This record gives sequence, structure tokens and C-alpha cells, in this order.
Amino acid sequence: MTADGNTKTETVAETLGDVLRNARHEAGYTIKGLAQMSGVPGSQIAKLEHDEVQKPNVGHLATLAGPLNLNIYTLYKAAGYRTPDSISGLAPELEEALSRMPRDLLAKVERYIEELVPTPVAPAPAPQPDEFNDI
Repeated sequence: MTADGNTKTETVAETLGDVLRNARHEAGYTIKGLAQMSGVPGSQIAKLEHDEVQKPNVGHLATLAGPLNLNIYTLYKAAGYRTPDSISGLAPELEEALSRMPRDLLAKVERYIEELVPTPVAPAPAPQPDEFNDI
């Protein structure tokens, strides 16, 4: 409790799923609509929103940032990737260049970035029941 009798609340960091879901709702998209707009499969968007992806594809994050009106580095940071301040200053120029890039070239850039970006530190996923044992 604080001195004025109110309960002190801890600030909880938003997960990547929280950031994506909140931005999607704010932008007025359904998962299907965002998938159509971005080209990222709806099943992948759903997995990202439920924090079921340990190492999100940076290309998918870059592609989703535009329609969701998010800074690409906001998504990278929420995914656990490092976003050095020295690179953050280039964000607007990089976002603009990525938005104009043909998909085949963007795929090559994605693979290159994935090699450069360190693996995010994420908690291990909770064990899931084996669907085939329930049959």
C-alpha cells in the first residue's frame, strides 16, 4: 500500500501478443483481414498473438508493422530482439524502404536479418497435452 492508502500496482510489460492484438483491434482488423492486408497467414498471426512463437520471423513482424501503424522496432523489442539506439534512428527510412521492397527481395532480407538478430530470450512454452493420446 502507498502512503495515501491506495494499492500499489506493478507495471507488467506487454508481450508481443499483447502489442499485436491491441494494435489489430485499434486498427479495426480481424485476424483474417490483417492476413489479407499483410500477406502473413492468419494462423501465424493467431500464434503470434497468443505468444506461441518462440522466435518470431522478423519479416512477418516487419510486414505486420505497416498495416498496424506500429514502429517496426516496437515489434522487434516486444519479440525480445535487441534494438540498439544507433539503429533506431534509422527506423523511418528502413520502414519506408521495406514497404516498397518486392516480396522476393524482402524474403532475402528477412533471411539475412534472421542471421544477424540474436535469438530472443523467451520463457519456455507451457507443456501442451498430446492431442493424439486423447483419441
